[in-house]
Amino acid sequence: MRPKVMECLGELYSRLDESGMINLLDFSMNAMATKLGQLLLPNRFKQFLPKRDPKATKFFVDFIRHIISERRQNPDLKPDDFIQLLMDAEMDITNLVADGLSSVGNRRSWDKQLAENEMIAQGFLFLVATYGGTALMLAFSIYEMAVNEDIQRRLYDELKGAIDSETGEIPDHVLARLPYLEGVISETLRRYTGTIPLARYCTQDCKLGDTGIIVKAGQQIEISVHAIHHSDLNYQDPFKYDPDRFMPDRKHLIKPYTYLQFGAGPRHCVGMRFALFEIKLALASLILRYRFLRCFKTDVPIRYKRFIHQTHPCRVIVNVNKRDLLN
Repeated sequence: MRPKVMECLGELYSRLDESGMINLLDFSMNAMATKLGQLLLPNRFKQFLPKRDPKATKFFVDFIRHIISERRQNPDLKPDDFIQLLMDAEMDITNLVADGLSSVGNRRSWDKQLAENEMIAQGFLFLVATYGGTALMLAFSIYEMAVNEDIQRRLYDELKGAIDSETGEIPDHVLARLPYLEGVISETLRRYTGTIPLARYCTQDCKLGDTGIIVKAGQQIEISVHAIHHSDLNYQDPFKYDPDRFMPDRKHLIKPYTYLQFGAGPRHCVGMRFALFEIKLALASLILRYRFLRCFKTDVPIRYKRFIHQTHPCRVIVNVNKRDLLN
């Protein structure tokens, strides 16, 4: 994963090296806007949308197909990951049919198997679906580093101290457990709610505390994650950006179900760990290479405009200075 994320950062590096001032939204919203246009616009207007590069799609499809093929040839190779879960599900169904259990209950429920193309499609979605939200969270993280120089300095010091002297990189297992990096990203995710509304169906009649409100079985409840994340009943000074909320000595103070960036319970976001590590790797690489600063075009606070289900910033402009080789 690291080589591919670093490869994706290559274009961003070249843009940052050339310009002292950038709008971070240039790197986070183009793909999302294109996808919305493909879904919503009449066909006659879609010709004017940016074209998706078929080479990129082919790369991911071939990559996932190769993984599936390699694991079928080596059945003892069973990493604990999403692709393996799909392959195990296929094997479970195949074994049930082979054992003659397809005659139990509704035969069709057992005969339906995951085709290889379905597994590839799910794997492709797993890799690319987080792009818009991940890029936007990265933009917000960099913005907060620019307007909170003390936080940026503290994060930089932690990252620099974690670099392996032999490889010149932060090992993945170390990066995943850096406490202040974890705090910065968790606080960004709390402060800037994601793009997808959180909804659940009620499975049985339920009374909401002492309100007298009864939620009937089958009703859908949409949860306002933004309201929960910004309630002073849940967080002290909720509109302040404070990564220390998520440090080990304070994390236990966060009440259950008041941090819902990835949902909660058995149906929380299946790509959570992937997305978190992706953001950590990208943010760490950028902070070690560049210093981000407030400039005269930096909006403090950020100005927003209405955008589907999320609050979308008008712009996120910061200044960029290249660091001197980690010195």
